[in-house]
Amino acid sequence: MKARSWAVWLAAPAALAAACEGSSAPPATDTTEPPVEVCNGRDDDGDGACDETFECCAGSLVPCETACGETGWRRCTSDCRVAAEDECRLPAEACNGEDDDCDGEVDEAPECRGRWLWLNPLPTWAHLQAVSLAPDGTALVGGAGGVFARWDGTQWQAMTSPTTADIRGIAGHGTDFTVAVAADGSILRLGPSGWIAMPVRAPGGLHAVWVHARGGTADFALAVGQRGTILRWNGANWATMTSGTAEDLWAVWGAGPDEAFAAGAHRTLLHWDGTGWSVDQPFTDQGWLEGIWGSAGDDVYAVGRDGWVLHFDGATWQRRSVPTTNDLWDVWGRGADDVWVAGDSGTLLHWNGAAWTAVDAAAGTAGLRGLAGLASGELWAVGQHGTVVRDDGSGWASLTRGPTDDLEAIVRTPGGEFLAAGSHADSALNLWTSVLSGSDAGWLAEPDTTPGRIHDIWAAAGDAAWAVGPAGLVRRYDGAHWTTETVPAHVDFHAVWGTAADHVLVAGDAGTLLRWDGAAWSRVDLPVEEDLYAIDGLDAGDVWIAGDAGTIVHGDGAGWLARATGTRIHFRALAAVSPTCVFAAGEQPGTRTGTGTGAVVRWDGSRWIRDEGLFPTPWTGLAALSPTDAYAAAGSAVWHFDGLLWTALAPTGVDRAFTARLFQNLTLDAARRVVTVGHHGAVLRWDPGL
Repeated sequence: MKARSWAVWLAAPAALAAACEGSSAPPATDTTEPPVEVCNGRDDDGDGACDETFECCAGSLVPCETACGETGWRRCTSDCRVAAEDECRLPAEACNGEDDDCDGEVDEAPECRGRWLWLNPLPTWAHLQAVSLAPDGTALVGGAGGVFARWDGTQWQAMTSPTTADIRGIAGHGTDFTVAVAADGSILRLGPSGWIAMPVRAPGGLHAVWVHARGGTADFALAVGQRGTILRWNGANWATMTSGTAEDLWAVWGAGPDEAFAAGAHRTLLHWDGTGWSVDQPFTDQGWLEGIWGSAGDDVYAVGRDGWVLHFDGATWQRRSVPTTNDLWDVWGRGADDVWVAGDSGTLLHWNGAAWTAVDAAAGTAGLRGLAGLASGELWAVGQHGTVVRDDGSGWASLTRGPTDDLEAIVRTPGGEFLAAGSHADSALNLWTSVLSGSDAGWLAEPDTTPGRIHDIWAAAGDAAWAVGPAGLVRRYDGAHWTTETVPAHVDFHAVWGTAADHVLVAGDAGTLLRWDGAAWSRVDLPVEEDLYAIDGLDAGDVWIAGDAGTIVHGDGAGWLARATGTRIHFRALAAVSPTCVFAAGEQPGTRTGTGTGAVVRWDGSRWIRDEGLFPTPWTGLAALSPTDAYAAAGSAVWHFDGLLWTALAPTGVDRAFTARLFQNLTLDAARRVVTVGHHGAVLRWDPGL
């Protein structure tokens, strides 16, 4: 079997875990025996495990190995067993560089050709590792997940990317040869229509690139990477060079086509004299060198882990004492007496020709991974969580734009703008509600806040919106201010939806449903008592509400009727397309709390049909254009339905290290494109790339 951890596939946010359905704890004097665990897809005895005395939890997914060695799945039967005769079902294609569905092709699905574009925060929340400046004041940045962005002198512009691999270096911006190198060994070139992959790929990853140009025309370039890989560009083609080392190389810089330096693992240092590379390892410990730069061939600096700074005077390398032991990642300078070094925890050091000093770069504690500057102008540093700081001569300041509140819900107003909602924490870690408004022009946090968090938001118009949250929280927007409503229930509310400003429904715990008629709130009786999490409909006479333990009810304008799904799915999202097409999605509880998987059913006008598939994480949002074009948010991924199969969209442009809650919910813009929201203020738009 290919090395892949099932624990990773089934990881789920604790906040979405199935709630214990056992009875509450009895008083100390009560000698009642705890409930007995029975085979029913529930945690009867309240110990955090479902059907643990049986082979598996009824209805859950059980991992198995497919004929081609991929991790597949079987469904645990209603009598809590895995049927040996049941075929190990194949996963869908996952846009991950593997042949998931065992058909001999890799990432062949249309969903693997698209790209994510960051709308907020800008340039991104992903880790940035590369930056390159041009004399005209523009800049390019790149980083984790293949993300790229361009600064046009006043604002950020998202850029599409042809790779999901981390961007490790960018060079040549402002010349006719702007290139980037990626962790998968690819080299990308920026052309009139964007980034394209060049017809070359290095074995292993590439980590750094340097371009030499005369008068804006590049005539020489070097790219370095794993196992001593060095590639040379001669103005027409890339060719492999003999480096003389098998150590990973992390940095490269040149004084010209006839003199260059590279640095890497075990403090390996290489020198190019125009005819060949020579290797020098004056320090034999286990340290790594991550950055290199010089003002000339006899004035070169190399920096690395544990605060190491080395200097080459044309004859020998010597260690320099600096005021930090933090890992250092890059070095750049304007001359022998103006050298800058960036590193972890916002570290920025400056050499003025006489001494090293620490400088406050306005980056907080974010690690700084890349440096670039202009000989007679500004200096930039980029790093973790989309950090971009710049010194334009008047001091260091952040160029990151947009709020970073954790977002759980989004709605498009009839006017085409968006409202997104969630929460943010203050310095004492108290939660406060968050509402963001946004469009292609940018995203702003609304100034009005109240304690707590918002679970859902809906808008009838730009001056009529509602947001709901825990402990009976209902907020109303009149176009100028948010105010708290007085409602006849004090439960946690999870969903809000309506057909007009005088017909709004709010659903929450214990089967609670409230209705706003334009003048007052009233309670609506439902034939269920489960907690409710989602509302959607076509009009006031065709409304669906869904919640825990397979609960779905339908309202026809005259009354409410429970529509049995035959599942124990904890539903968290609904999307009504027509009277004969409704999607409902959520979490199929796993054997233990936190091991639930995604699950989805579809209403065909008379019954619910379950879509089978391996969906590793619970689904939290839905949006549908038609019965053959629907999307689901699942925290770490967004899935697309084409009428037959659900396929995860490619993660191009996002940082896998932060995808656990990156896609919490979604909607569609006026051009019918998917727009998602998630934690850290993440707002992204899907570009199908077709």
